[in-house]
Amino acid sequence: MSYEEFLEQIKRQIQERMGDGAAISVFQVRKNNGVLLDGLSILGQGDNLSPAIYLNGYYREYLKGISLEEIGNRILDCYRREKKTGHFDMDILKNGNRVKTRIICRLINYEKNRILLRDVPYRRFLNLAIVYYYLMEDWGMGEASILVRKNFLPLWGMDTETLHHTALANTARLLPWDFLSLSEMFQETACMEFREEEPKVPLYILTSQAKHYGAVWITDPHVRRLIGEKLGDDYYVLPSSIHECMILPAGLRPDPKELQDMVREINLTQVEPEEILADSVYRYERHTERLETAAE
Repeated sequence: MSYEEFLEQIKRQIQERMGDGAAISVFQVRKNNGVLLDGLSILGQGDNLSPAIYLNGYYREYLKGISLEEIGNRILDCYRREKKTGHFDMDILKNGNRVKTRIICRLINYEKNRILLRDVPYRRFLNLAIVYYYLMEDWGMGEASILVRKNFLPLWGMDTETLHHTALANTARLLPWDFLSLSEMFQETACMEFREEEPKVPLYILTSQAKHYGAVWITDPHVRRLIGEKLGDDYYVLPSSIHECMILPAGLRPDPKELQDMVREINLTQVEPEEILADSVYRYERHTERLETAAE
C-alpha cells in the first residue's frame, strides 16, 4: 500500500470508528527545519481544537507489519490521552492583553528555516534565530503552542522589540533555565541505562527546568556569564537539540573539529530532524563575554 493510500485508509477507519458526529481531516504541517509531516485531526461536536497526530511514523509501523486496525487503536489511544477540553477561544489571538503573558522564546536554526522565517518575527543569534510562540494554558509544553506570525503584531499593538522583551520575561517565568551535570540530567530523567559508567569528561547541560526548549538560554548574556563563573573557565557550547546545549570546559583543550564531528554524529543518529538545532560548535570567552563560532 502506498503512503497516500495509507493516509486515506486511516482517515476512513477513524471516521467510521468516531461516527458522523466527528470531523476527521489529514493536513500537512511544516515543522522546524523544514520538516513536512502529515497530521490527523479529530474534531468532536463543539470542538475547535484537536491534538495533531502525526501519521508518518505510523506508516513506518505499517510497513513493519502492524495492522491497520492496531494502528487505528494506537491513534485513538493517543487522541484520548492528549485531548483536553477540545475548545480554544480563537479570539484570544486578537487580544494583546490576553496573550502577552504567555509568549515565549525558542531557538531554531536560521538556514534550515529560511522559508518559515519569511512569515514570522525573529531575531538573529549567530547562525541561529530566536522565534516566538504563544503557549496555550493548561495544554502542556508540546504541540499546545502557536507560532507568532508577523500579522499578529498589529492585532496586539506590539512591535518586534516589545515582542522580544515580553517573550524574554515570560520565558524566564514559564521555562526558567537549568544548568546541571550530565549525570544529574540522567538522574532527573531516570535514564538509568546510561549510568553504568560515569562520564570521563565533565560535561554539563544547559536546558530549561521543564527540559523543553531550553537551548534558547544560551542567548542570554547573564546566563552565559554565570556558567563561566561556575566553571571558572571558558567553555564550548555543543547544541545537542532545540531543547538543550551541552557545555564543555575549555580547559580540557578539546579539538573543536572533533567536537563538531561529535555534534553532527549525534544529530544524524539520535536527534529527530525537527529537533536539530545546529551542527556548529561555539566557544565562550569569559574575559570578553563573547560567544563565537568555534567550528563550522
